[in-house]
Amino acid sequence: MKKLLTFFCLMAIISVAGAQSVEELMASAQRLRNNNNEGLALTKYNKVLEQDPDHYEALHSASFLYSRLGHRLSEKDKKSVYFRKAKDLAARAKKANPTDAEGYFVMSVAMGRIALIAGSKERVAASADIKENAETAIRYKGDHAGAWHILGRWNVKVANLSFAERAAANVLFGGLPEGASNENAINCYQNALKYNPGYVLYMYDLAGAYVYNKQKDKARAMLKKVIAAPPKSVDDPAIKEEAAMMLESL
Repeated sequence: MKKLLTFFCLMAIISVAGAQSVEELMASAQRLRNNNNEGLALTKYNKVLEQDPDHYEALHSASFLYSRLGHRLSEKDKKSVYFRKAKDLAARAKKANPTDAEGYFVMSVAMGRIALIAGSKERVAASADIKENAETAIRYKGDHAGAWHILGRWNVKVANLSFAERAAANVLFGGLPEGASNENAINCYQNALKYNPGYVLYMYDLAGAYVYNKQKDKARAMLKKVIAAPPKSVDDPAIKEEAAMMLESL
């Protein structure tokens, strides 16, 4: 009995010694993100939240990665699970720190992803919330490149809604938020690039806004920059391929 008790005590000591602290887990997650190992980084953030459910940085970081990793999945049902998880974590982040930009930014990202796979009614319903969260993030941090990018996407999506989607918005919600335009989208994307120069996704979306705004020469010039840019994210090679196809079609 004494030996058995000693064994369990040793196992407990080993278990405690082998457990990573919140600080160690956060540092490990950041290293993994820097090396584009986002799935493993998400695992680390979830471990942090097991120890500290209100850890703000882990909440908004995990939310963002659920949105990003979910977007890479092929099945709509699996995407939905990831995006709903991202939204839940974003809500918790906003509650944990209601005066910081990141919680609002990741909420705008999560809701934008949900809207992409939703029907037109849910997509239109989410529009005002996406805009509000992105604008709130910018209010708290004016140089937040990601929030400017989301606001640019909002302008493009709303400015170019189909007639049926606009009609549904008028009937169901009394209309859409005002002020959306391709010109505003261009300004937002330019701000995103001002605060994060050379980011492939921002350049690609700016090129798309130029196309919508009938500025094909500027679109071609931007697409060439996308193609020439060195890839930094695991998503960049696919974006560069899409840019090449878009350039060929112009």
